[in-house]
Amino acid sequence: MLTSITDSFLCCLLGKSPNSVLPLDSVESRDGFTFLEVKPGRVLRVRHHVPAPPPSPEPQKTPNPPQNPPGVRCKRRITLYRDGQLLIENLAAAPGTESGTSAGNGAEPGSDGAAKRKKRKAKKVVTVDCEKRITSCQGAHGDVVLFFIHGVGGSLDIWKEQLDFFSALGYEVVAPDLAGHGCSSAPPVAAAYTFYALAEDMRAVFKRYAKKRNILVGHSYG
Repeated sequence: MLTSITDSFLCCLLGKSPNSVLPLDSVESRDGFTFLEVKPGRVLRVRHHVPAPPPSPEPQKTPNPPQNPPGVRCKRRITLYRDGQLLIENLAAAPGTESGTSAGNGAEPGSDGAAKRKKRKAKKVVTVDCEKRITSCQGAHGDVVLFFIHGVGGSLDIWKEQLDFFSALGYEVVAPDLAGHGCSSAPPVAAAYTFYALAEDMRAVFKRYAKKRNILVGHSYG
């Protein structure tokens, strides 16, 4: 076990891997890598990035705070005709639009289109009238973790662009090296690379880093 851990550390310090399966493009190891021992002697390299908490904004004094939060109103009539065409009409005026606008499949604008719609028989008419209140703004992802799992023959380094992108958006990201890949330990037995064995490794990774909401991004063979 100590030898496997030592080899993994040397791999990332020297920028090369002693394993037989290597990524196509070797990326120099940087900060943000940890080593997770999923089983005795079975160590996975994991890149785990936790975004820094955003600075708390200074409270703003409002003389008359609004009693009701802002809302979005949606009022539409959806008509399904017997010939399969669908007509959607906006019954309430929205900012920048006129009341009574419509959009549909095959509907012709203007008076001619309206006359044709009157001649057709509607199969079903549904009226939607709802208002959604906005109580919070998107800006915190403290309960979301994005897991990136590479395919056979690769490593977590293939996710570099995605990890940097979502980390910059404030998401917590986790990307492991599968056993025998990248800088993870490479057991010398074939049974260590079965689907069951790899799935158990990922189960240990999820148990270590999973939160309330988790999103899994995977890469197929190749």
